[in-house]
Amino acid sequence: VTPPESSNSMNDEQTHAFSEWMKEVLVNRVTEVKKTTRLADSPAIVVDYESPAWRKMMLMANRSDSQALPKQKLRINPSHPIIVGLNSIRNSRPDLARDIAQQVFDNALIAAGLMDNPRSMLSRMNSLLATVLSHERGEAP
Repeated sequence: VTPPESSNSMNDEQTHAFSEWMKEVLVNRVTEVKKTTRLADSPAIVVDYESPAWRKMMLMANRSDSQALPKQKLRINPSHPIIVGLNSIRNSRPDLARDIAQQVFDNALIAAGLMDNPRSMLSRMNSLLATVLSHERGEAP
């Protein structure tokens, strides 16, 4: 199901610039970032990845070899409010935007069953929650 074009959707030029920025932010984690029209409710998805069951089996077979997750292919939904909002703050609040971009990617990994250690994102998640709550209380960022 393809969602209708939203007036809050990014155009092709904005989407390209955002994708390049996202690839730069996730340089050690992705090989490419492209738009997709497949998503309706999610801001991003990881595609063409190794099966989580296969990955776990290989990790168990090679316990002595630490097998880092290979770089992934990320697809973004340029109509999703998180992506549109992230694009709007990436220049004005670069640190916050980087944290959100990392979290969007981690959420896509979790959805794909590829997140080996979800504890690694807890510090960032707590920081994002604190930022939202500070904003809601009217405090300066």
